[in-house]
Amino acid sequence: MSNVKPRFTILVVDDEPVNVELLEAYLHSEHEVITAFNGFEALESARNKKPDLILLDIMMPDINGFEVCKILKSSKDTAHIPIIMVTALSNRDDRARAIEVGTDDFLSKPVDRLSLKTRVNSLLRLKALQDEILRERDQAQNYLDVAGVMFLVLDNEKHVKLINKKGCEILGYSEDEVVGKNWVDHFIPVYLRDEVNKLHSDLIISPPLANNLVENPCLTSQGTEKIIRWNNVAIRDTAGNVIGTLSSGEDITDAKKAESLINIQKIAMDAATDGLSILNEKREFVYTNEAHARMYGYDSPSELLGKTWDIVYDPVDLEIFRTQYLPELLKKGKWTGESKGRKKDGTLFFQEVSLTLLDNGGTVSIVRDITSRKEAENRLQEYARNLKRSNELKDLFIDIMSHDILNPAGVARGFTEILQSAETDQVKLHKLGIIEESISKILDTITSAANLARLESVEEIEFIDLDLNSMILEAIDAYKYEILAVGLKIEYKDTGPHYARANPMISGVITNLLANALKYGSKGGKILIRVHDSNDEWKVILTDFGDGISDADKPSVFQRFKRLNVGDIQGHGLGLAIVKRTVDLHGGRVGVEDNPDATGTQFWFTVKKSVGNPS
Repeated sequence: MSNVKPRFTILVVDDEPVNVELLEAYLHSEHEVITAFNGFEALESARNKKPDLILLDIMMPDINGFEVCKILKSSKDTAHIPIIMVTALSNRDDRARAIEVGTDDFLSKPVDRLSLKTRVNSLLRLKALQDEILRERDQAQNYLDVAGVMFLVLDNEKHVKLINKKGCEILGYSEDEVVGKNWVDHFIPVYLRDEVNKLHSDLIISPPLANNLVENPCLTSQGTEKIIRWNNVAIRDTAGNVIGTLSSGEDITDAKKAESLINIQKIAMDAATDGLSILNEKREFVYTNEAHARMYGYDSPSELLGKTWDIVYDPVDLEIFRTQYLPELLKKGKWTGESKGRKKDGTLFFQEVSLTLLDNGGTVSIVRDITSRKEAENRLQEYARNLKRSNELKDLFIDIMSHDILNPAGVARGFTEILQSAETDQVKLHKLGIIEESISKILDTITSAANLARLESVEEIEFIDLDLNSMILEAIDAYKYEILAVGLKIEYKDTGPHYARANPMISGVITNLLANALKYGSKGGKILIRVHDSNDEWKVILTDFGDGISDADKPSVFQRFKRLNVGDIQGHGLGLAIVKRTVDLHGGRVGVEDNPDATGTQFWFTVKKSVGNPS
C-alpha cells in the first residue's frame, strides 16, 4: 500500500496579487495551486479545471465572492467543490449571507497559516470521502444503466427518486423529466391509478416476505402503453423503517402481443376444419388439433401424441409416399398431394395432404378429407362419359336427319312440285299444295334443328372484320319477294360501313330477325332497321309495327321450340334460339322490347366493333 500523500488542486481567488502570492506560498508544498484574480476568472477555472477546493475572496471589483459562490453551488458540475471564503469582513450579516449562498467555511484576513492548513485539510478529507461516495454512486448508476430492465425507486409518497437509463428508454423520457414526478399521477393510466396506489400502500404498510410480482401498463411519452412485469421490494433505513420502494421492471409488451397472437393462432388451429399436426424429427406427433383427431376416428388429440405417423397410414400407401413423394419434400421443403389415410378402425379415406419441413427437422402437416370430393369427381366423370355418349348419339341423329330424312323429303317436294305443274283439278291442286307446304316445313325444321345443334356444340369461333351494313342490305335483297308479297316497306337509311369483329354466321342473325319481323309485323306496313353506335360495339335494331309480344311471353321467345301462336302464322320456334346462341358465341347481347313509338316489337342484338375500324 502506498504512503504517498495525495496532492489536491486548490483554486485561490483574490483581486490582490500579494494575497494570492501569500496563500500560494502557504499551500504549494502540499498541493497544486491555481490562481484567479477576479470573479469571472474564478468561474471559468472552476468549470474547466475542477479544483478540489476553492479559497474565495469576497470583495472583488467585477462580481463579488457571494455571487461567485452562489453560481458555483447552483451548478450540478461544481456544487460538490468545497468553498472557503477568505474575508476581512466580520459583520454577522455578511457571514449569514455567505452561509446562505452555500459557503463551506470562513477564514479571516490576515490569514493564519495553521488555521488555513487545518481548515483546508479538513475540507479536503470530506471532499475525498464525498468523491468516493459519488464514485460508488456513479458506479452503481452505471450498473443500473447497463441493466436490461428498468430500475425505479419511489419514496413513500410515490415520487420518483431514481430511474435508470433502461427505464428512460422504455418511457421515452429523459431522467430529468421523470425524477421528482409522482409516478402514479404521471406514468400510470387513469383507469389503473387506484389499483396501483393500493399496491404501493400495501407494500409500504405490510412489506411481503418474498418478492412481489405484478404486471401493469405504464404510459410513454407518446401516450402509448407499455406492459411491465414488476418485481417490487420495500426499502428500509438503518432503523428498519420503510422509506420507499425499489422496483425492477421488464418490458413484456412485445411478449404479451406474441403470447396473444400465439393464443389466437392456437384457437384458430383448434377450431380449423382441416386437420393440423406437427411432428418432430422422429415423425412423432407433438401437436394435433381436434379436427385432425376426429378425421382419423380418434376421440382426442392426446391419443395421437407421441405416436409416429405410421399409425394413420396403410403400409402400402406409406411405402408409396417414402419412395415417390419424400424425395420432393426433402429437396423443396414442401409437398402437396393426395393419398389415403387410415382411421382408427382401419378404414381408409381419401385425403389431400400438405407437408412443410421445419428448421428443426420436424414437419407441419395439413390434412383435408376429400372423400366427398372424390365421389363427386367420380360422378362427374361418369356424367362426362354419359354426356359424351349423348353427344355422339345427337351427332348421329343429326347426320341421319341431314342425309336419311332431308334427302328423301327433298325428293318428295320435287315430285310434288312436278305434279302441281301438271295438275288442273283444283281439289287435287289444293291437296298437293298442303303436301308441298308440309314437306317445306319438315325441311325447314330439320335444317334449323341441325344448325342449332351444331351451334350448341361449338365453344369458340373465329372472327374477321365484316361490314354489318352490307349484310343488312343482302338480307333485305334476299327477302325482296316476300317483302313485296306482304306489301311491307323496309326503312333502312344507314349508309355504313359499320365494321364489326364477327364470324360470317352473324348474317344469319340479321336474316332470322328480318324473317321474324316479316311473319309477325306484316300488318304494320313497315319495318325499321337501324345500327346504333354504342361505344365499343354496334347495336342492330329491327322494329316492326305488328301486334307485338306480351310481357309474359318476352322471357321465353329465345328458347328452343317456344313459338308464338299469332293468328295463322306457323313456325318451328328455332329461329330465335339460333339468334341467341350465335350472339352468345360473339360475346354480345340480344333482347326484345315493345316498339317505343307504336304497337309492335323491337328486336336487337350487339356485336363488338372492329379494332381500328370503329365506324
